Amino acid sequence: MTQSRSTFAMTALATVLSTLLGVSYAVAGPAVMRHSCTADLMEGPPRCKPGLVHRLAGPTDFVCVHPDWAQRAQLDNHDAAFNVNPDGSCREDSDREERRWREAFPGDHVCVDRDVQMMTREQNRDAYLNQACN
Repeated sequence: MTQSRSTFAMTALATVLSTLLGVSYAVAGPAVMRHSCTADLMEGPPRCKPGLVHRLAGPTDFVCVHPDWAQRAQLDNHDAAFNVNPDGSCREDSDREERRWREAFPGDHVCVDRDVQMMTREQNRDAYLNQACN
């Protein structure tokens, strides 16, 4: 299946703007074309829909999430040093559950449990749906 010219152009534009602004934006192929939030990228981080806030798992993580998940990201960041082994791998938690990288953005090496990692992936996948557009 080939991309239409407009889909290819929008994907390329989102990639370039993400690189220039240092922000990870979700690009979901044709879904980007139906969504007008990409025009807001030139004005800074995207605004969130009412009731949502930026996750801020890192300084340029502007994925919009429920405030509880943003608070969880901050707690995970605070506890990051306690959840990693000297060799850089993730420690098991007290229930012997394996921890893994959160992956909120490229290079995010905060160790979390499987459920948090899966929710983070869902938030990243759905990032463009939670932005408030003009």
